[in-house]
Amino acid sequence: MGFTPPVPQKYTDWEIRVAVLVSLGIQLGLIFMAPWRRRSASRLPRFMVWAFYLLADWIADLALGLLLNNMGNIGSSNSSASLSVSTIGSRASGGKHPPPDSNSSSSPIIFAFWAPFLLLHLGGPDTITAYSIEDAELWLRHLIGLLFELFAASVVFSCSLSGNPLIPASVLMFVVGILKYGERTCSLYRGSVDGFRDSVLGEPVPGPNYAKLMEEYDAKRKAHLPADIYIPVDKEEKRLEPINKVGSLQYIAYQFYQNFRRLFVDLILSFDERAISQEYFLSENTDSKTAFTVVEMELSYIYDVTYTKAAVIHTREGYVARIIGSACIITTFLIFVALNKKGFLKVDIAITYTLLIGAIVLDGAAFLMLLSSDWTKVYLEKNKMCQYLSKFWEWTEKRTQMNLLMRHRRWGEKMSQLNLISFCLDNPVKPDKRIIHRIFYRVFQIKPVFQFCKKIAKKLCCTEMLDQTIYVTHKEVNDEIKDFIFKRLRTESKKLKTTEEIKEVCKRRGQGAFEKIDNEMQFEGSEQEKQKCINILKESIDPKTHDFDHSLLLWHIATELCLYTLQNNEPASPTTDNSIKEEESLMEHWKRMGKLLSDYMLYLLVMQPAMLMTTAGIGLIRFRDTCAEARRFFEQYGCLHQNDAIKLLMNVNTTADPAEVKGDRSKSVLFDACILAKCLLKLEKEDTMWWLIAEVWADMLFYVASHCRGYGHVRQLSKGGEMLTIVWLLMAHMGVGEMYQIKGGHAKAKLIAEK
Repeated sequence: MGFTPPVPQKYTDWEIRVAVLVSLGIQLGLIFMAPWRRRSASRLPRFMVWAFYLLADWIADLALGLLLNNMGNIGSSNSSASLSVSTIGSRASGGKHPPPDSNSSSSPIIFAFWAPFLLLHLGGPDTITAYSIEDAELWLRHLIGLLFELFAASVVFSCSLSGNPLIPASVLMFVVGILKYGERTCSLYRGSVDGFRDSVLGEPVPGPNYAKLMEEYDAKRKAHLPADIYIPVDKEEKRLEPINKVGSLQYIAYQFYQNFRRLFVDLILSFDERAISQEYFLSENTDSKTAFTVVEMELSYIYDVTYTKAAVIHTREGYVARIIGSACIITTFLIFVALNKKGFLKVDIAITYTLLIGAIVLDGAAFLMLLSSDWTKVYLEKNKMCQYLSKFWEWTEKRTQMNLLMRHRRWGEKMSQLNLISFCLDNPVKPDKRIIHRIFYRVFQIKPVFQFCKKIAKKLCCTEMLDQTIYVTHKEVNDEIKDFIFKRLRTESKKLKTTEEIKEVCKRRGQGAFEKIDNEMQFEGSEQEKQKCINILKESIDPKTHDFDHSLLLWHIATELCLYTLQNNEPASPTTDNSIKEEESLMEHWKRMGKLLSDYMLYLLVMQPAMLMTTAGIGLIRFRDTCAEARRFFEQYGCLHQNDAIKLLMNVNTTADPAEVKGDRSKSVLFDACILAKCLLKLEKEDTMWWLIAEVWADMLFYVASHCRGYGHVRQLSKGGEMLTIVWLLMAHMGVGEMYQIKGGHAKAKLIAEK
């Protein structure tokens, strides 16, 4: 059965063969490459995943379209199988006929068996369903695509029913393809904002029946019976179950994920959840390494739900579907092995075996990833019936290579760095381990080539990509920075009790540091100069005086000026006093923290403006104006090196206010930052200065983290993650954030009536 298309495609057999094999190759590549992007901030892995992600659907659709366009030739009376038999007979009689493949009026009937494999490929691997968060919002389009692709594959299959020996195998593969495509569509819905919010909200809570209680109260009063409403106070009541600390870190992180996942769709939490979280994160047994690991695992769960099939496959229904799919694939393979393949071309038999083995490899790899997943460990720990399996899982993890799958990084563990002075001097950052970065660094040392590349990038509208390649470097998020942030948050968290105090801390942009040492700052010079410096320092972070981006740029440039000015001074004579060595070591620690956070915050302002939505617009304008003034200044004096540029900036006479001289049209803060740096350098104690700089940057980091929406944090998870996201979730766990707005549960009111 079948029909002849209006324009018969006589030479598409090899196009179909190539398209099917390419589709399988892309699926094999995608299942192993997709996890790269969650733990790499490099552009190359993300570009490769992006290219494979787009090609996967396009090639599968192309192959299915070719089959649909050629369906009139599949299953016709002169199919390849019958042609092969007639050819053998003609050769025995001495006749000469062309081989079956040269007959352009028909296509091998085995092509129809490949259609459900394309459905399987369109379902995609378990490691990726959406490349970006916007893809998940298109889940309805994928649902309609499922219906269309299923209809197209069914039409191709129906055209080959006559004399097709592969009908049972095709039906089994159709089941697998529908299950896989259905898993992808459901996963996209679960990862969308609406689907994620629906899974988090649960059932609505109407609260106690107020109308019924008041009706009974009113009836008692009308009956002249003494009645009163009594509300018992139970301070010790625990409305939420505490965290089970006995289990593994994966299980502890999963318990927190169940409560705190609502933050990613901008929902609020209660103070009961805050108390339970603080009980764990403020415990003496919880150090910075453990706290960061738990938070990273939580974000890994969020990534899995948003960008993979984890939310669907790690359920009872998902496990059943996985067993059915695997059984169907193996059964299909056995059917094809036992099938009499006489009459089929060898190339088509080889391609079919490749498709079947490829399906088995894909399914086997997905099964191994499922076994080594955090979700599986949590599932075993949650179910009492599987406790022994959980212990066996741990034993296997310790004694086999499976721990390699478990110990991989759950995000990029990098802090991107951008320096304004280097950016304005057009100095590419020193090359790191990346080969492509080393090549660019060598090429861009040649100034004419560098200027030519910048012009080409501007014409092609890819200046931002070039800037990220040559000006942005990446620092490892080591234990030092983790310990610094964790201790700072722990200190703040123990002081906060009320909602007002929490909100006040989240609004601080450095004020907390000045509150601690307001009376301890000693400046060189007269009392008048001291008071002037204090006013300049406090105004630089005052929200009534400056916008946040203004303060950020001021302190970034000032930090750089202080760092290089003090480095160029003559080193102090070596000392053997242990106490002085400890102070110097502590000062170097604050210096590293200040420099690291300074360059990171500028990177967020310039390269990740979506995470600073409240200040992104004016912030980029102010950054551009500051860079323009800095470049003009450096070109005027012929500065080529950072030390020379900073020395000249610090020698500029800044007795007059730059705003009064230049006016308000230019938003540049270059020489305002020079004034701020000179005030910082007037502090008598260098360790006090670096402590102040590090504390101010910590406050700014917490300010930005608390004001970035959950949607922005989820977006970054597909790009290797962001340190700001880790800090934001850690702040929430330690009770520092404006997400806590539910102060108490329901009052258990009772009606008391006496006769």
